[in-house]
Amino acid sequence: MTQDQLEQSYLTEVEVPGRRLGRHVWHDPRSADHSAEMAATMGSVCHEMSSNLPLNQEAHTCSTAHALCAVVSSRSARSASPLDEAAAIRIYEMARELEGARSRHAPATGSSGLMACKAAQKLGLIREYHHAFGLDQALRALTLGPVMTGFSWYSSFDEPDEITGQIHIEPDAVIRGGHEVVAYELDTERELVWCWNSWGPGYGLGGRFCMDFDTWGQLLEEGGDVTVPLP
Repeated sequence: MTQDQLEQSYLTEVEVPGRRLGRHVWHDPRSADHSAEMAATMGSVCHEMSSNLPLNQEAHTCSTAHALCAVVSSRSARSASPLDEAAAIRIYEMARELEGARSRHAPATGSSGLMACKAAQKLGLIREYHHAFGLDQALRALTLGPVMTGFSWYSSFDEPDEITGQIHIEPDAVIRGGHEVVAYELDTERELVWCWNSWGPGYGLGGRFCMDFDTWGQLLEEGGDVTVPLP
């Protein structure tokens, strides 16, 4: 792969009402020149998040834009108005335009985390964005602040454990598309990462779920990514 070549992958979504997805894989090798700030070592932390979470993308395939809004709102000053579903739709529509203009093969719905960030920057909602690569960098970036993370969404993720909120890649699970969420809490003792989803409070534990380090690591190896947009 040369510096100007992109890695693109479009996963066909198996639709589930109230569980819409919408993430594409769009990896630019030049992103390696824009690494996220990372802690020297990872450590347990729970970042304060925006009061308007969880967002709800409802029937829209704009999980990348919703994840971006959640991260940006939480990283902004407390006095700033949090970005909501309307802002996510604006970002999504711009991301669709950008992605469609750069690829003749882009499907009719969905977008990538990269293009969502480019769209938000174009709209003046963020000043820059950075990337973490692999589990170690992802954990150290999360130590400093919430991050967007996109990955293949397995069917067994649709219903987290009712008590613990944890998701697992079950033996009979199938990939039903790509999705983007927000990682905001790191529990190093239990080796868990907590995330906000964009399916409203009826999902998981009030809109939240967790996964262990091995699961997140596997998802990143399978084409997942971590992006840090900065307001």
